[in-house]
Amino acid sequence: ILSNKEMNDILIKEKIEELKEKVQYLELSLTKFIEEFNIEKNKLLEQSQIENESSHNEIIKLQRALELKGKEMNKVKKLGKTILEQRSEFEILFLDALQNVKRHIIYNRLQYHKDAFNSYQNRMANTHHGQEEHTRMKTFNETFHEINTNNVFHDLEETTKWSNLASEVNIADFTWEQKEQVLRELFIRMNTRRSSMTDSTTNAAHLANDGHPIDTNNDNATNVFLTQTVNTVQNENLSDTRSNASTSAIPKLPQISSTTTS
Repeated sequence: ILSNKEMNDILIKEKIEELKEKVQYLELSLTKFIEEFNIEKNKLLEQSQIENESSHNEIIKLQRALELKGKEMNKVKKLGKTILEQRSEFEILFLDALQNVKRHIIYNRLQYHKDAFNSYQNRMANTHHGQEEHTRMKTFNETFHEINTNNVFHDLEETTKWSNLASEVNIADFTWEQKEQVLRELFIRMNTRRSSMTDSTTNAAHLANDGHPIDTNNDNATNVFLTQTVNTVQNENLSDTRSNASTSAIPKLPQISSTTTS
């Protein structure tokens, strides 16, 4: 019996030792697993913190870039508004000048026609009474003025020609018809430049928004001033057909030595 009891005790002790070893091994494994878990967790936390800081810095940069773009857009808008205001003032000035020239043309033509007709009547009366010999007189028939050079309408057409001017002239020597042609030529050049500037400004503003230019060819179908409408321009062109057949027919202007207008 004692022998069996001792054997059992020995087996129990061995079993206990074996279990203790297993427990110790499991504790070591668990400790190692916890350490590895903590290391991996710390790595993930550090990586997440770095990514958050990077994202935060990127957001700050984007916000600053957006603020700068906003300031640039505001500057472009203010500059565009200033240009439009100045442009409108110049257009009003030129339109007033053109209307003034037109009034002078109408007045001068009526006055010339009146003076020529009075001279014609006086010469006819003097010829009838024998006070003056019968000489060639100006006619007033508009139909054949291209054939008859001694015609009032032929004289009026001569005021629109540039062949009688030297290479350098004073603008004060221009006829009112020539001054009108100069103003119209300036209008055309101003409109052409405005169209190109508008295209550049529009594309620059669009590029600042999303980086893609836009097509503005449809906006330049007609050159219309900011102070005019399309119908106004069409009506003005129709009303001026007789006095100015086409601005494209205007020859290259000579150099002007002075900008003084009369």
